[in-house]
Amino acid sequence: MVKQLATLRALTSQLREERDLGFDAWLKGLGLGPWLRNLVEYASIIISIVLLALLLLPCILQCLQGMIARLISSSFAGFVAQKENGGSVESLYTEWLRDKGHNGMPLVKQ
Repeated sequence: MVKQLATLRALTSQLREERDLGFDAWLKGLGLGPWLRNLVEYASIIISIVLLALLLLPCILQCLQGMIARLISSSFAGFVAQKENGGSVESLYTEWLRDKGHNGMPLVKQ
């Protein structure tokens, strides 16, 4: 029983936790000190995030540009269609204001 406990203690002292993908071991192999290893690890995380953002940003901006273009073209097309049907600029604004819930005073002509 004592021999088994001694073996168990010896094996328990050899246990260690691996929580990375070998990057820390590679940095240790380079002979870097602990503070420099931490600095390199944090810098690599920040660089990875920046590169990921640079890869995804054009896609996100292109989607936003398409949504804004559709929004502008649909509202502009409505104004043009109403203007072509005999409406004046003032009637366009008053109708737009009425649609937004502003039924107040009419526009003043000068």
